Amino acid sequence: MATPTHVYTLPGSLFPLADSLSSGLLLHRGGKVLYANKAMSRLSGFSPAELVEKDFWAFYPPSVGHTIRERGLARLEGEHAVGRYETLLLTKSSEERWVELVVSHEEIQGKRTIVCNFIDVTERKRAEAAQKQAQQLLTQIIDADPVPTLVINARHAVTHWNRACEALTGIASSEVIGTNTHWRAFYPQARPCMADLVLDGGIDAQVAKFYGDKGYRRSAVLAGTYEAEDFFPNFGNGGRWLFFTAAPLKDSHGKVIGAIETLQDI
Repeated sequence: MATPTHVYTLPGSLFPLADSLSSGLLLHRGGKVLYANKAMSRLSGFSPAELVEKDFWAFYPPSVGHTIRERGLARLEGEHAVGRYETLLLTKSSEERWVELVVSHEEIQGKRTIVCNFIDVTERKRAEAAQKQAQQLLTQIIDADPVPTLVINARHAVTHWNRACEALTGIASSEVIGTNTHWRAFYPQARPCMADLVLDGGIDAQVAKFYGDKGYRRSAVLAGTYEAEDFFPNFGNGGRWLFFTAAPLKDSHGKVIGAIETLQDI
């Protein structure tokens, strides 16, 4: 098969370098592909011969194709365009894969040529989507729980404050999520809540300092978990006695990444 006349041939010394790259490398001038390395062939599913017969813009699904084309043509005209972003790539089998696209330009054979590097980030994007979905599910579960519940992250910032907690405290989730001022729902001045102490290691001396006269105790069920009872005069008509439990939240490696606290009106 004859080599298409539009194809750019890399100098012999650069072929091993280009084909040793783990990222897909592709050159174009706004039309047909001029050059593509082996990694680009593996990523796209097209053979090297098929790649240099394709129009560069055909690699993208309609949802992103217009934006990619606008940026590419602007760069060819000498305008400043975004040089690094994530987008979708359409493979030969019509699978959409997420790639990080790094774009620059060079003068090759006296003509402005676009140099594109494609890094496959599909698995990372899928993991992020799965994590986001799990987070949304967790939020729904906690929000629907009739037990007042709050969750803080490793920075002591509130990540969850369910509807039952809103009803008990009279404070909307929008007022506390993302902040570390959850103490104000329970106390007149800044001080750690039980969840904060558990997050910092649940040191007995610290727990005793704040809850020593509240009948605090370690949970007999969960390690690192504490329980206590206290009277909160600002809740309801005449105050409320609450039984509350705080437990650490750990990642898959056992590292504490947050804490959850539940409250019961007793």
